[in-house]
Amino acid sequence: MVSREKRVGFLKATLTVFVVMFVLYGVIFAITPREAVRGTDWLVQSDAFPLWAGLLGGLVCSAMAGAGILIVRFMAGKPRRFKVVAVVAWPVTVSCFVFMVFCVYLPYQVYNLVKIIRGT
Repeated sequence: MVSREKRVGFLKATLTVFVVMFVLYGVIFAITPREAVRGTDWLVQSDAFPLWAGLLGGLVCSAMAGAGILIVRFMAGKPRRFKVVAVVAWPVTVSCFVFMVFCVYLPYQVYNLVKIIRGT
């Protein structure tokens, strides 16, 4: 059972990473000349491009941080033998990390918010 403090801590950590990376990517792509950026022309030439870049950059970095936190919490409760096998079988471990980044992050954030709001 995950405590409310851990849920709130996870939310704070991932939101902090999201906000910082949103600002960083937004500023970087706002000051970068449009000719230096490759991509879809209508998006790159749009005035909203720095916002999209910030949103995507923040989301990916926040998802990576969230997956890292969840994997560390998962591995903390496992015996040493399991950890050694996970290190030796690193392609499986990395695949699990990538799966968590791209498939589990947003649903878990919603679930986490519901649990925090309900107080359980």
